[in-house]
Amino acid sequence: MDERLVFIKNAVLKKLGFIMLCGLVCAGLLVLEKAYFTKFSIQAGGPVTGEYIVSVADPKDRTTPKKQLNYPALMHSDANLADFIKSLETENRFAFAKLHPNWNRLTDIQKRQWLRQHVRIYNYQGNNFRILLSLNQKEVYDLAFLQKHSGLFMDTFMQQTNRTVKKLKPGVAINVVKQNFAFPKELPLDRNDILVKYGIIGFVLGILLAGLAVIIPAARGFTYGL
Repeated sequence: MDERLVFIKNAVLKKLGFIMLCGLVCAGLLVLEKAYFTKFSIQAGGPVTGEYIVSVADPKDRTTPKKQLNYPALMHSDANLADFIKSLETENRFAFAKLHPNWNRLTDIQKRQWLRQHVRIYNYQGNNFRILLSLNQKEVYDLAFLQKHSGLFMDTFMQQTNRTVKKLKPGVAINVVKQNFAFPKELPLDRNDILVKYGIIGFVLGILLAGLAVIIPAARGFTYGL
């Protein structure tokens, strides 16, 4: 066997206890991190959606489309969205950070743009609309919170829109005709199996890192006679 390899082998054998200890420590740390900071479940069934079908009752409605109020544009206006955010954030009624983890770091413009992308408005004509809150599966950070508070979010959006519309057309009312919510199903995972797997990964990683910490100095020592 090559003298270099023999030298490195002996160095590894001398430090074998240290290497194994590093493997055990890394395994323990990784298992602890996963045990206390990992959610042992997956979400199956697609995105979160909240759907409201609404109808506008306007006693002075005009049949000419060009003379009708553009309700979708009004709902997505800066003024309406700003008041909607303010209404929910007052007295911490709703935690927007559950929808976007960096919500509090967004500018006012970015917050309104996020809402336009996730609260969509479809015109069914005849002053009937579909209001859809949609979050894809990767955006669902707290399913339990959404299950509990999505109704509050949608109700508040409609209430605020009603207030905005009434400032322009006092006799108008927006009525919710039908509503529907759909949530993914949370499936529990086997906690013990996952912790064992991460323990093995941590052990192997610890051994590799400790092994390199021994082999590299040993190789340099052989080369330079240290």
